[in-house]
Amino acid sequence: MKNYRAILLLAVFVLTANFGYAQTDTTKLFSEPTIYVGNGILGGKIDKDTILAYPFLSAISKDGTEWNVVSYRVTFVRNGKEDKPINVTGAGFTEQIKSLIQTAPSGTMVEFTDIRIKSIAGTRTIVAPLMVRIK
Repeated sequence: MKNYRAILLLAVFVLTANFGYAQTDTTKLFSEPTIYVGNGILGGKIDKDTILAYPFLSAISKDGTEWNVVSYRVTFVRNGKEDKPINVTGAGFTEQIKSLIQTAPSGTMVEFTDIRIKSIAGTRTIVAPLMVRIK
């Protein structure tokens, strides 16, 4: 009878430990990624050629976790007037976005929001907007 009790207690311990591990929020185990335009633009006043040299968004964590940009929204603000937002699937700029950047006057703000990223840690939405002002 003592053996059954010991086995039962061991089984309960193992199940409890496994259940607790399964409930761990893995998104907190990975460092928060930084969003860039291209390979390293964090925002600020940038010329069109620099923006269009690498026409995509990227997400990189300090711990080396690889993130893929799933989707995002782009809004152009010209002369104080906000254009209709453009929804993009994937990391790359669409031909429409590239054209709008190419023809935008100096001072135009390009705002990237609702950036959804995915990795082995799961999928998340970056709340803070990334803003670039065209030189």
